Amino acid sequence: MSTTTLGDRSRSEAHFHLGTVAAGEGEADDLTAWLYTVQSIVEYTAGRRDTAAAFLQKAVTPAETAAPRRRAWVNANLARALAASGLREKALAALDQAARLLDLAGEEPAGLDFFTAPRLDGLAGETYAHLGEHDAAGHLLETAIAHRAVADIKGRAVLTLDLAEVRLGQGDLDAACATAHAGLDLAGPAVVQPLILRARALQQALAPWAGEKPVQELAARVRESRHQLARA
Repeated sequence: MSTTTLGDRSRSEAHFHLGTVAAGEGEADDLTAWLYTVQSIVEYTAGRRDTAAAFLQKAVTPAETAAPRRRAWVNANLARALAASGLREKALAALDQAARLLDLAGEEPAGLDFFTAPRLDGLAGETYAHLGEHDAAGHLLETAIAHRAVADIKGRAVLTLDLAEVRLGQGDLDAACATAHAGLDLAGPAVVQPLILRARALQQALAPWAGEKPVQELAARVRESRHQLARA
């Protein structure tokens, strides 16, 4: 299990630093871009959205020599981070660039270049959610969940929690809580730190309704999942 999954930030940062130094010395710009993007995802998941955007800005230049599929991945993550920071026009421009680059990707997904249309839909859904366009976000997230690989349990579970927050944005508290339960059900015993962080972020969004029964039941379920993670 990686240090990012375990939530050990200091060790994670040390590994990323060593990786970027090695990639730089080896003039492996595509690897440098990959490392910065992965580090941005760690920061984004932890709620440090501005830091995530800063890492992605660092990734853009070295990514220019990478294959279109990797460049699309970098730009899609950048769009999400920019949207979370309220930079609408820049976020949508990055999202458009990601879609154009993915259309150019003739090679099959493999290795570090795993980015696909369903993954783009997921990041686009999160981007539109940050921009307050919940209907568009909901459609994109539903499409992403339906088309992600069945074996990608963690990915589909996290997207389902994203969809739960969109349901809240649409004004449906019951649907938001039910969707969150579905995401945790999907994860089952495969609970990981990013999933718990996402569930806790949803709980914060639900704070104004803390006295409502569906919210209290979800809070209990999240506590159970946290205990499950601790025992793993």
